[in-house]
Amino acid sequence: MAANQELKEFLVLIFDKPNANRVGSIEQHIAALPAVAGNPMTCGGAVLNKKGDFVGSTLTLRAHDEEEVISFLKKDIFAKEVWDMSSCVIHEVMIAYREGRDI
Repeated sequence: MAANQELKEFLVLIFDKPNANRVGSIEQHIAALPAVAGNPMTCGGAVLNKKGDFVGSTLTLRAHDEEEVISFLKKDIFAKEVWDMSSCVIHEVMIAYREGRDI
């Protein structure tokens, strides 16, 4: 990766393992996010089913490439305890509108 390579934006959708229990990992998950050097995440949160149950997560990140996104995700406690990493879908996106910014 070239040092001057421009950052791209990525959308991530990742589902939880069956019967995953977020409660045991949530404090460590939230506490660790700001501590990650160069945290590329611009937003993130839970994906809910129609009953309001947690079923996964969605995130947007700024990174040089998909490998950098995967590396960031793997550092998260949720990658070990909650997420089904085989369900992870990552797409580069071009944001046309962002709240608080002109189009």
